[in-house]
Amino acid sequence: MRPDHFGSSKPKILTDEKTLVKALKNGDKVAFEKIFRMYHKQLYFFCYSFLNQKEDAENLTQDVFVKLWVNRASLDCEKSFSGFLFTMTKNLTLNYIRKTIHQQIFVSQLLNNKPEDCCQTEKQVSFNEAKSILNNLINRLPTKRKEIFLLSREKGLSHKEISKHLDISVHTVESQVSKALKFIRNGLKDFAQTFLLLLFFI
Repeated sequence: MRPDHFGSSKPKILTDEKTLVKALKNGDKVAFEKIFRMYHKQLYFFCYSFLNQKEDAENLTQDVFVKLWVNRASLDCEKSFSGFLFTMTKNLTLNYIRKTIHQQIFVSQLLNNKPEDCCQTEKQVSFNEAKSILNNLINRLPTKRKEIFLLSREKGLSHKEISKHLDISVHTVESQVSKALKFIRNGLKDFAQTFLLLLFFI
């Protein structure tokens, strides 16, 4: 989300950070743009240090600024703004990691036929239904991406082992696995019952 998504504003002279935060709190788009430019790169690399994935880091950085804008009225101008911003970024990143790990565990359990690990409550959907949905999503992946994903999740190979096995770079493996997981997570959201099953792991 770029600052210009919020419309244009007449140029204003805004200097120190406290003034910027006060202006942002009042909905000033120029102040938001300046803060965006001041912190975007720092927050991106902060996210990347946790995720080691460029696309995910960029998406989370955008989420931080969306949340900042939406909740601007609640900003405390007397407290450290940079501290607040990095704490919010860390919390969003850790929540993302936690959810991603649980979803990956869920996917791995389905691929490895472990219904006893997934079905611990009467409210959950059947293992077979969830596995069928997952298999349909995997079969919709591009051929090479599907192969890489199954080697990672079904065979349990590391990214380095997959890169050697397929004679491709580790970066390519990481990128393909990340894209496959993103596609599968989005696909699972289309199935309300299966999504309820995922909630037990979050």
